[in-house]
Amino acid sequence: MVINAKTSAKAIGRQLTHSFGYQASQSSIYKAKAAIMNDMWGDEVESFARLPAYVEALHAADKGTVAALDVNSAGIFQRIFVCPGACRQAWLHCRRWIAIDATFMKTKYNVRLHLAAAMDGTGSLLVLAWALSPGKTEESWT
Repeated sequence: MVINAKTSAKAIGRQLTHSFGYQASQSSIYKAKAAIMNDMWGDEVESFARLPAYVEALHAADKGTVAALDVNSAGIFQRIFVCPGACRQAWLHCRRWIAIDATFMKTKYNVRLHLAAAMDGTGSLLVLAWALSPGKTEESWT
């Protein structure tokens, strides 16, 4: 059985029973699946902790990149904005139309992913910038 983010705990439990005759509790299955996902995709806490290095690497790779990371006084992630220099240059050759959208990320953190995209001369979409910001909280709306 291949386990991925869409594999349900029920399916994992059925497979354990069918293949090994083992009845696992739902909580054990959820914990095991979380550990597998962590091994596959990494830990979210570690990923957010690496954002300062990511911003530095972006600036080092392309001086035209605009990237800003906001952390609180305890050094905890608040928001990030990234617009690569190449995308800024490409915008000069795009149609003067920008689409902006946001979606909630399925994560243990309450964050939204924002995208700004334009249409190039061939009608293809070009992502100009992206950002992560707090989800709908009183603080983010005031």
